[in-house]
Amino acid sequence: MTDFSKGAAYVGGIMVPVAEAKISLLDWGFLHSDATYDVAGVLQGKFFRLDDHIERFFASMEKLHMSIPHSRSDLRDILIDCVRSSGLRDAYVEMICTRGLPRRVRATRAPARINSSLSPYRLSGSQPLKNKKRGCTLSSAAGSASHRNRSIPP
Repeated sequence: MTDFSKGAAYVGGIMVPVAEAKISLLDWGFLHSDATYDVAGVLQGKFFRLDDHIERFFASMEKLHMSIPHSRSDLRDILIDCVRSSGLRDAYVEMICTRGLPRRVRATRAPARINSSLSPYRLSGSQPLKNKKRGCTLSSAAGSASHRNRSIPP
């Protein structure tokens, strides 16, 4: 059985351990940053607003004139399978769509590629859920001093 405990990736239509995930050096997403992505969080085994992330991802692809050979429901299933395969309960799940290989490499233009990866994460601090319960503070370099620190409630 394949070990997905350090993360899983869906690449080229198959699930692989994240460390084994590969794309071509000629992929336009790699060569020209011709890609779009979205990242959904998983906390205690549950996605946070997964459908909203998928909608935003499809809207981004549409603006870039990209499409994938998967429906929203298919993509949802792929992302859930990434989490299920890994057994990770706290993770970031990234969905990436690249333009794919240029025409000069292949005879016909194929649909854009969908890749997904899952990586474990930990909240900073000795008590990981502490920030979830009390909110957090963000700092920004832009704006006046009174607008630099904003507290976000839980």
